[in-house]
Amino acid sequence: FYSACLEMMSEKNVTSLQFFPPGLVQSCIEYCMKNTKKHALAQIAFNLSPACYDLDKLIRSLNALGLFEVLVFMWNSVFKDYITPLVDMINAISDESPSFVLFANASPEAIKIMVFPYLSYLMRGKVYPLEKHTTNEAQSAQIKKALLEFVFSAAVFTWPEHSTTKIRTVKMAEQEPAFPYFRLLLAYDCNQCLSWLDQCFQDSFFNTNHSDQTSDKVFAVNRQYIIDLLLDIIRNDSDGFLSQKDTKLIVIFIVRSYFTYEQFVFLSTKAVNTVFKFLCQDSLWKHFSEISMKQLVKDKRIRFPFAKYRDLLLKNKFYDTLTEIYFEENNFLEGLAIVFNFHLQRKNLCTLFNQALNYYKNDVIGLNDLEILLKDNFEVLVNAAPGQTAQIVNENFPDCLLYTSPSP
Repeated sequence: FYSACLEMMSEKNVTSLQFFPPGLVQSCIEYCMKNTKKHALAQIAFNLSPACYDLDKLIRSLNALGLFEVLVFMWNSVFKDYITPLVDMINAISDESPSFVLFANASPEAIKIMVFPYLSYLMRGKVYPLEKHTTNEAQSAQIKKALLEFVFSAAVFTWPEHSTTKIRTVKMAEQEPAFPYFRLLLAYDCNQCLSWLDQCFQDSFFNTNHSDQTSDKVFAVNRQYIIDLLLDIIRNDSDGFLSQKDTKLIVIFIVRSYFTYEQFVFLSTKAVNTVFKFLCQDSLWKHFSEISMKQLVKDKRIRFPFAKYRDLLLKNKFYDTLTEIYFEENNFLEGLAIVFNFHLQRKNLCTLFNQALNYYKNDVIGLNDLEILLKDNFEVLVNAAPGQTAQIVNENFPDCLLYTSPSP
């Protein structure tokens, strides 16, 4: 009998919140508890109107069976409270002794793992932990706004509202950093945090101003705000809460965002200096670091003396980036020298040589140095493009033929 009732209440048969006699629902809840029917109990929470059951008893039952994601759903859907679950997750991650509102007797490990999926669902306008979208777009925008205001709060948050309870991330109040919750999330799992930020940046929510005009309350969180905050964090990480690997990931994220959202993200000269220095100071994530640096070097909006990092680039073997810097600055001799000295593969080697010839055409010393470079690396050029090399030699350095002709 109970199995048949629970089947009627299941997801595949319920299209909207349904009403069943409260006595029957309570008996079904007790049946689920007795037989550890976790899925069936979750379906009661997901699909039935709160008028069908004793809310307090259902919450205790969900807690007892460890259905913590369903508890979050209940808090969101019944109480319209999206911050309290997040506060519990922050408490689980922080060094504070965990004290949970939703989760009785839950381990911090079981709670903290929900934080990024939860943030992701809400920023995508979805009902956690279900895949269905929030029906009301205006409500979804308000949820996103409240969520971002909490995560990017510059100081500790007081929650519940109008209470005196401050949500701290460290035991000593005087040691609480600025932007405590965002820093905590970065330190907890930088990779997941940046993935979530990437998801946020893709959201059209960030394309418009969400400040409250009636109360003159400014909503400051946007792509530029977050990029500036990330820059400030990596510049001033005196306590070393971020690993070297995490710092590099953040810098790569900043560069990617700068080029993806040109209309919304600006990098000052100081910011470019910070980013480029972090990119080239070690060989972590070498491939992605090189891509980021080459993007910056080629960007015509940026005027920056990248060559000042020549020694770091050489030390960490960022040869491709260094050649791009020299070629962008029309320093073809240095650029070509690095290509030859470190045996870099350049498909356009002869094209670069022709560009160099054109650039140095009125510079006798430059042409002489270019000729020496050609003689020293003639075999490399021939192997790369024999026809083009022959044309370069014949038109510009016919004397080279004396050095390259076969011996009798």
